[in-house]
Amino acid sequence: MPALSARVRVEFDGPADSSYAMRGTPDEMAAEVRAFAAIGLEHLALAFQATDPDEVVERVERFDREVVPLV
Repeated sequence: MPALSARVRVEFDGPADSSYAMRGTPDEMAAEVRAFAAIGLEHLALAFQATDPDEVVERVERFDREVVPLV
């Protein structure tokens, strides 16, 4: 089977009701990451929807701090 990859937008604090973005609380986002892993996903590219470099870094660091430990 070929390697599976996905690209998803990451949006903190929004309702977790979209299949086009990883949204919601850190627990909800971690559950989505685990669900991707459960279907064999090997690569997950995250898009943090910001153009300002400082804002991108802030969002990546928040994801690392709040979501990654829960996966």
